[in-house]
Amino acid sequence: TRGQEDVLFVEVKPETGAERFPGQKPAPYKRARVTEFGFADTPSNRIQLRRRDFAGDVGPSQYANLLAFADECVAQRLAAREALSVAEEMYTRAAAVDPQDPTPQLGLARCYEAGFQLEKAYEVYQRLLATYAHRPEVHVGIGELEARLRLFESAESHLREAERTGRTQWRVQLALGRFLFERGRFADALPHLREAYKFEPSEPAAAPTRARIRTALGRA
Repeated sequence: TRGQEDVLFVEVKPETGAERFPGQKPAPYKRARVTEFGFADTPSNRIQLRRRDFAGDVGPSQYANLLAFADECVAQRLAAREALSVAEEMYTRAAAVDPQDPTPQLGLARCYEAGFQLEKAYEVYQRLLATYAHRPEVHVGIGELEARLRLFESAESHLREAERTGRTQWRVQLALGRFLFERGRFADALPHLREAYKFEPSEPAAAPTRARIRTALGRA
């Protein structure tokens, strides 16, 4: 019944959705001039549209894409206010798909850290240690969090344990090297950052990671 009414446009702030000029009258646009509708290309809309791809039951075939989407949401947390809540949902769903893989739980802990929910992140790491104490990435995660909390002795212990079982993993060597560098132990940091450089990822998408590794090595 309202099909011929003008479309009314109101300018809003993309990051909040609030009106840019409260009280200003909407700008009318004749319906006959409208040929199609679409969503604005904003981080929030991209996240919400992608979220629909995982509606309903999620099977093993979607597992990798689900984790990649959750990681992307964490990366977009400053551009989209709902990003972390969507990431939390996706990591939780991924954990249900493969309960034997600690990757979703590690992602959930990083999601909590990104949202400054450090106690919840610590609880996730503690649960992971109870089952996956043999996995170096678990020790890296809790070690880096403890360093943020200034629990330096425990943090170094976890990072050393990670290196013991993951000497050829760039993420492990980078974490330990950066920890030592930040404590002013530059000579101790160098061997680990050299190893991180030696084993750095080679795929094109990892260029930012390689830059981070080389910058850390150069600073040391």
